[in-house]
Amino acid sequence: MKRWYTYTVARIKALEARLPTREQFLMMIEAHPLDQAFFILSETSYGDYMGGTHSFDLDSVLMASLEDVHRLIISAAGDDDDLRRVLRKYDYAVIKYLIRLIGKGGLGDISALPIPDLGTVGAQKIVSYLSGEGRLDGHLEGVSRSAVSRFEEVGDPALVDAMLDELYMEGLEGSGNRFLKRLGALWREVGFTLYPPAGEARMVELLREMGRKSFGIEPIIAFWLWKEIEVRMLKMIFVCKRHGLKIDTQVFKEMKLYV
Repeated sequence: MKRWYTYTVARIKALEARLPTREQFLMMIEAHPLDQAFFILSETSYGDYMGGTHSFDLDSVLMASLEDVHRLIISAAGDDDDLRRVLRKYDYAVIKYLIRLIGKGGLGDISALPIPDLGTVGAQKIVSYLSGEGRLDGHLEGVSRSAVSRFEEVGDPALVDAMLDELYMEGLEGSGNRFLKRLGALWREVGFTLYPPAGEARMVELLREMGRKSFGIEPIIAFWLWKEIEVRMLKMIFVCKRHGLKIDTQVFKEMKLYV
């Protein structure tokens, strides 16, 4: 039976209303000094994580926002495999990182994991499994074993990365959801790492189409993926401003936004 996710979609729609607008993006780009850009950011939903001051770490603010949405999605996902298919990208990213540690001699301490721990099970469970001390769900156990075997065979983490990327896209394309099939095909064509303006227009158009649905997993997934894009854009803006690098405002004037 199809699940409608009525409560979660209602929460998502409320969060959409506080996303940064095109005007706010442009104001942040043009703001001077940097504190003025931070003030504009504080007037969006990110202000909830800034504590009312400018003495904060931007990366922590952006990650806290992602983590809140992640918790909302995980609490809704239950046994819905399609929602989990999307979040497995982060599980696979953890496996990629751990394979590199194995190549350097062992898993060691992962308390300072340099990648977002936003997957379906948490990085520590994957570490425990690869250390022979725990279990994962059948899918992730199989993927983890395949990654280790592939690394033992070829000795090149980049080739393991390519294998995991392929498995991820196959997972999306193998979904019964037509939007996830299209998402997998688009990622296969343009790659995972999308920054404005390359590839963004087609991705955002797909997300907007998904987000227009009133119920179901589509608006949940669309909002999550837009948040990823939004966080990358904000990082780019503030890194450029801190280092005095010019930002092409025309890109932001012309690019499509989610709402």
